[in-house]
Amino acid sequence: MLGQIIGHIVTHLVIPFSMYLVLWRARFRTKIDWIFLMLISLSYTVYIYFSGRWDWLGYPIRYVIPVLFAISLVRSFRWNRGVPFFIPRMPAWNFIYFIQTLVIILFGALAFFAYQGTRAPAEAVSLSFPLKHGTFYIAHGGNSAVLNYHHLSESPRFALDITRLEGWGRRARGVYPQELEQYYIFGDTVFSPCKGRVFVVQDRFPDLALTQVDTSHIAGNYVGIRSGTVNIFLAHLQQGSIRVQVGDTVDAGQPIGRVGNSGATNEPVLHIHAEIGEPSDILTQPGVPVRFHDRFLVRNDRFVMP
Repeated sequence: MLGQIIGHIVTHLVIPFSMYLVLWRARFRTKIDWIFLMLISLSYTVYIYFSGRWDWLGYPIRYVIPVLFAISLVRSFRWNRGVPFFIPRMPAWNFIYFIQTLVIILFGALAFFAYQGTRAPAEAVSLSFPLKHGTFYIAHGGNSAVLNYHHLSESPRFALDITRLEGWGRRARGVYPQELEQYYIFGDTVFSPCKGRVFVVQDRFPDLALTQVDTSHIAGNYVGIRSGTVNIFLAHLQQGSIRVQVGDTVDAGQPIGRVGNSGATNEPVLHIHAEIGEPSDILTQPGVPVRFHDRFLVRNDRFVMP
């Protein structure tokens, strides 16, 4: 837990703010030096803007990052526009430039794939949003593994993990609290995202403490709804909260359970994804993309529901 908190603070605040501070204050010897730091800062800023988990520290900070970069960049450009473009240096500087080039390529590639992950596939299953009464945040979702770790597997490759934002755009009371009730989404009512028939229900796994992960039953408690040729799964539900049974016909917007912390989760979230094929158990058929009210949602998207 402490390692994750420190990791988020370092990657989301310390690294970008340090780069912007150097841009703001440094008097570079050459424009080449300035260009290298500018490109490193730009590629990292784009990467963390798209792929960062801003619900941990406060969603508004996401918008502060590019603003600070732009201000620092303008100040640095004006401060260093009189320096020479290049001066001869010791051969050791070639190695420094080589390392800086690798860093630019690394974060440039990550930024590119993060941006690519926001682009919607040509076709997607249209669903209603499965939560109501609040502002909801996509913690994992998108068309790239940089934004959505599910994308590495065939069945849940277009899955979304959804949480709730309150206050200063945070998902919980604290950075990483240990009580499930401290997460704003825990216990929220889950509504059917479509009209269809319930074909599978699992409701026997406990809601786990934050330090526990059930890798033997990854989805935890879940409901599967058959809609046309598509199977819609809603997972990590609260034990004992599921209101439907196999064979029930449900309408879009009908309550079916509550958000819990069962299965292989790090914290309470609602997991939803679609598979195409015959009705079968979860994570057995190819995954297909989904849209909610004509939006292809990706990490860092917010969805407001009345």
